[in-house]
Amino acid sequence: MKTWVVRLFTLWAFNVIVLLVIALVMDQVVAVGWSAPWAALLLTAATVWLRPVMRRFFQKRAAGSVHKRTKVGEKVLQLGIVLLVALIVWVAVVLLSGVNTSGWISWWVFPPVILAVAWAIWDAIAARVEAKGQELYVKALGGPASPDAKP
Repeated sequence: MKTWVVRLFTLWAFNVIVLLVIALVMDQVVAVGWSAPWAALLLTAATVWLRPVMRRFFQKRAAGSVHKRTKVGEKVLQLGIVLLVALIVWVAVVLLSGVNTSGWISWWVFPPVILAVAWAIWDAIAARVEAKGQELYVKALGGPASPDAKP
């Protein structure tokens, strides 16, 4: 249970930063404001539970014609699936939270791309961030900072 708490909290904190970056980069189009914590909670839930389900669904649909595609075609298709999932997650976050958007192309295209890039960054740094979060969690509860530390 402790591992899941740390994993979800670190992902939530990362998602708050991602939403604030989206708002900063697209300040004329996306307004996050004080909705960031709630929107990040929705984004975290969607990232943990909805994203894998949707990705598997789209990959199963695409698997039927894998023998007809080149390696480049397969990479383009996988990128398209990631962007489609990011778009669906972004629309869900916008509809279910207080994130305000204006413009059609701007809020339909760019935030999901930023979200997909953020997912790639998270996948690269997740283990280190979760390890640091685990260390802080144990320290906050009064335990040793690391398994090697002696009381």
